[in-house]
Amino acid sequence: MAKYKGLIVDDSKGVRTTVAAMLQILGHDSDAAASVEEARKLMAEKQYDYMLLDMEIPLADGGEADTAIGPAFLMEIRRTRRKEVFPIIVITGRMLDKAEFAASLLWNGANDFIPKPFPMSGHTLEASILKFLEEAERFKISNPHPLVNTQNKTAWLTRNETNNKNVWTAISRKGNPHSVTLKKGSKQDLLLECIFKFYQNCSCIPHGDIMDACHWTDKDYFPVYSGERRPKRGISRSQFSILKKTLGIDYSYVGIGVAFLQPED
Repeated sequence: MAKYKGLIVDDSKGVRTTVAAMLQILGHDSDAAASVEEARKLMAEKQYDYMLLDMEIPLADGGEADTAIGPAFLMEIRRTRRKEVFPIIVITGRMLDKAEFAASLLWNGANDFIPKPFPMSGHTLEASILKFLEEAERFKISNPHPLVNTQNKTAWLTRNETNNKNVWTAISRKGNPHSVTLKKGSKQDLLLECIFKFYQNCSCIPHGDIMDACHWTDKDYFPVYSGERRPKRGISRSQFSILKKTLGIDYSYVGIGVAFLQPED
């Protein structure tokens, strides 16, 4: 069985040392980063099976730690790595007593969160790591191509600016062009700007990025039906349908976001 490798991201040297020792007992290898900048560098150079992420970290080594940086980094990672295949377990002692903060962590892509100081029994860090690694292995077996960023990187969506309008063209897999002219800043134009920004590197665009780009509120995007938030019932459904009709760009809701697909014909 291959040995797992985890990345520890925490600005406390004591925590990094403690967690590394815990992972060694599990038989896992690990690297540690004290900042977002260092974590990005390690992830660009090496492959990891999971991450243990503190919420109050600095952007760069020696910088000031902030509780807003960890959640932002979490969402950044989720743009390219699905939670089903790359578990991220939040380790933090901050704000977990606030239900909305804990809920936001899970909503934005965390698989789990473990409070500091780490519990010694029950819902432990070690138990959480093993649980989500096992789930990731099962998911990979049932989904042979599980990565988010497996989209064909060929540029099939283009934009040409003319005065206060954008001409958008989507090239189908058969080579047929589909074009539409939109006023800059219109609903469809903002949506296409979002897709244009992400589609070559990330086939699944997180819900939050779509909402931000299109200026949609949580209420608009996630209407509540039968006590559940359902994006398929919100404003996105009508806007995505228009996109499919005009440019042939199909779409699929896939957990943390939406996958936009190159036109077939």
